[in-house]
Amino acid sequence: MGQTRKQKVDAAIDSINAFYRLGRQIPRKAAHKDTYDQGTIEEAARKHGLNPDTARKARQFADPTVGYTPAEVRELCRRIAAVQRGQDNTRAIIGRTHVIRLLSVPRRWRRGIQDAAITNGWSLAELEA
Repeated sequence: MGQTRKQKVDAAIDSINAFYRLGRQIPRKAAHKDTYDQGTIEEAARKHGLNPDTARKARQFADPTVGYTPAEVRELCRRIAAVQRGQDNTRAIIGRTHVIRLLSVPRRWRRGIQDAAITNGWSLAELEA
């Protein structure tokens, strides 16, 4: 028997929270001259069984300046739970990959696009468009 919509939404929220926790474990980005050739991302990726690009994105997600603050992650997950649990199963569930795409949106527009994606159950293709 397949998962219910609520279970799928809860799994997506768990994945977002785990990705954020991972990003907080990776040392913050420092000036290039201070970190050149230190392999911080590569080491974090190896430690967590990820590719370096995914580790970089996790760190960016957890950066309160360019990514999300803890309060913003809580609000994101609260909105996903409140809105998406009751949506039709044909609607996409906002998950980690959606969040990664949202990181490329300037902060001043991110919240509005994020809310539209949640409310309308946008697929990745719809979000990218």
